[in-house]
Amino acid sequence: LSLLAMDGQGFELRVLRGAPRTLARTALVLCEVAKVELYNGGAPIDTVDAELAGAGFERMLLRMEKHGWGDAIYVRRERVSALQRLRRRLIGPARR
Repeated sequence: LSLLAMDGQGFELRVLRGAPRTLARTALVLCEVAKVELYNGGAPIDTVDAELAGAGFERMLLRMEKHGWGDAIYVRRERVSALQRLRRRLIGPARR
């Protein structure tokens, strides 16, 4: 199981677009996200969601601070159902 963890200070989308081979070998992505542009040129969470969806990922968890930024975990689609079952068993249903 491989993990890509990013806190690119607003460059997350550029990192993702520049790493297609890395993403192809990755099962989990932990990424700083924001509802609004915190950094000049930074992408909002909807854009990051769409980019990772195009690479085969689905957002599973989101922890957002009251100021509109936080962290998201994305999981490769073919692993989502197994993780959802494990999560339900351990801590209950997911909240978005």
